[in-house]
Amino acid sequence: MVPNQEEQEDTASEGAWINPYGAAAVALAALAVASASLMGVRLLTIVLVILGLLVVALGLVVGRAGRERKGPVWFALGGALNGVVLLLVLFSPGLLNPLWGLDVDPGEPGPQQMVEVPRTQPAAPGKRLTADDWVDASKDAIRQDKLLVRIESVKSGSHDGSSSLQVKLVIFNQGADVLPIAGFGGDKPVLTDGSGRSFTFLKPLKRKSRVGTPVFEDLADQRVELGVDGWQEYLLLFEMPSRVDLLKLAIPASSWGREGRCQFDITGLKQK
Repeated sequence: MVPNQEEQEDTASEGAWINPYGAAAVALAALAVASASLMGVRLLTIVLVILGLLVVALGLVVGRAGRERKGPVWFALGGALNGVVLLLVLFSPGLLNPLWGLDVDPGEPGPQQMVEVPRTQPAAPGKRLTADDWVDASKDAIRQDKLLVRIESVKSGSHDGSSSLQVKLVIFNQGADVLPIAGFGGDKPVLTDGSGRSFTFLKPLKRKSRVGTPVFEDLADQRVELGVDGWQEYLLLFEMPSRVDLLKLAIPASSWGREGRCQFDITGLKQK
């Protein structure tokens, strides 16, 4: 049975509601979203949305939109969906897959940013610290820009006939420029225990020479200039705590011309 003219017009009208190129682009956008959430392969998601945009471009070139009443709507929808998905992948990936939001490169830390790094891996990317974070000195060091601060040991001792807690501190220059270290004549390091009690900072001693047995001297001028790959060791003397558990030490970054404090939990380094 041959369809009459009215039936043929109705069939053509129904077909005009769907543009194959636009529909394919919409399907690719939907598939890209599904792949992002289910498979989590970012490259696959990007490939799918690029294919969707190429399908829209191809459809516009062959002129399908001009011959079908709903063509422009399908192309606009397909192009918009794929464009939005592509922008999300590039600039807000966590909205498509929460795990993608965890590995976005935040850029290099600023010169004031404190970074926690393993003691044996000072150049590692590390963890950015906030003003409330404390670092376990027995495992980690703190890097600020190209300067690394590390606590070597904590022990009781005597100096000038009086007992004190002695903290051995080393500052390293990991950069290509000379770094001036003012010492600790201005802002003082702060030592506290588990109860929050603070102990008097007595004085800093500076190591005289990098060669041979360590000898520390009490100098009025603690300033040094660290050359490339240079380091300086200090012995910080504090009033002897009445309790030696949960000791925390805050080193002011103003000693090397920066802001903030290097905050160490030195409990694990105690040596009686």
